[in-house]
Amino acid sequence: MVDQTKMNAGNGRSNQSTLKNSRTAARNVAHLLHDAVTLAELQFRLFVLDCQQLREKLSTSLIAIGIGLVLALSCVPVALAGIALLFRDVGGLSRLASVWITCGLTAVIGAVCIGCGVWWLRNASNSFESSRVEWTQNIVRLKEMLRRSSHPNQSREFEEPFSSEGRYR
Repeated sequence: MVDQTKMNAGNGRSNQSTLKNSRTAARNVAHLLHDAVTLAELQFRLFVLDCQQLREKLSTSLIAIGIGLVLALSCVPVALAGIALLFRDVGGLSRLASVWITCGLTAVIGAVCIGCGVWWLRNASNSFESSRVEWTQNIVRLKEMLRRSSHPNQSREFEEPFSSEGRYR
């Protein structure tokens, strides 16, 4: 038809603008990948620091438990015999009653020592807290960057700053 407008091969776009858009998209992907690799490297460094802190926290409690177990095991026969003899001589109890009372007291003291060690271990349960917080924030940041790159007209800044940004400066 004679009166129709002819379309070029780019469907209204020039080849130059398509090439420019492709380069821009590639550059954006490269920046995004660079940021993701940087975040992964920093996350790994934080994980290593958390492992070192965990070792320091656990070493104190494990040393206390180890010393408690060695002392308890090394003096059990002598202490039990001495306490049983003390109950028999001072308290006027029979040998059987003295031995059972000594056994009961030893069990209570051992349970208290083990309970203290377990309590110290449970207090160290906030290990890797920094890594978990940072990991969560990194995922949120990556999702926000991906959302902004896929919807450039709807870009918006984070509403509130992350708590760790000031902590590691």
